[in-house]
Amino acid sequence: MRTAVEVLDVHKLRNILDKAPKHADEALKDDLHAIVYADNERAARAAYKRFVDRWSKQCKAAVESLEEAGPLCQEEMRCARPTSSSA
Repeated sequence: MRTAVEVLDVHKLRNILDKAPKHADEALKDDLHAIVYADNERAARAAYKRFVDRWSKQCKAAVESLEEAGPLCQEEMRCARPTSSSA
């Protein structure tokens, strides 16, 4: 079963990618995953800043879409990740 945060994460990722040129999809995904899968909040915030710095000029709409998602909650993102154990 997927959590609400996981669904939001996938939905938001698709929205961000829709606002960027297709040739940038892989790089954008990599940068977004660096935020979501960061080891801690500090690393997530640093990845977020790198995303904004990198993409602000090239894909302003993608950055605005990410910013619309609101504050990052690393603990919620960690809970939304799939795990290897079955429950």
